Amino acid sequence: MSKLILLRNGAVVVIGVVALVNIGKTLLDLRVKEARYTNLVKEVQNLRDKKIALTKDLAEAQTPWHIEKQARDNLQMIKPGEKLVIIPEELAIVGSALGESTVKVDLPVWKQWVALIFQ
Repeated sequence: MSKLILLRNGAVVVIGVVALVNIGKTLLDLRVKEARYTNLVKEVQNLRDKKIALTKDLAEAQTPWHIEKQARDNLQMIKPGEKLVIIPEELAIVGSALGESTVKVDLPVWKQWVALIFQ
């Protein structure tokens, strides 16, 4: 009878070890999946924020004011009746060497006017 009790106790121990190994593996998998889920939630939020920013940019880019600004600045287009004046860099450098006041071109228009009026 003692052999039967030892065999039964041994079987219980083996089953318990197998169960503990499986529970440990399951818990480890659960932690890995939880970390992946957290990262995916953060990525989704970042993509939503980026979508909102891009939607605002698109709405601004479709305004008539922005379209005209891009046409004038990048494509050098003009309205009917206007004339486009391009000053070569050589003349701009010569003008500043002669002491003539020059206004930085990359400033906004209103700052150019302020610089021109209050110099």
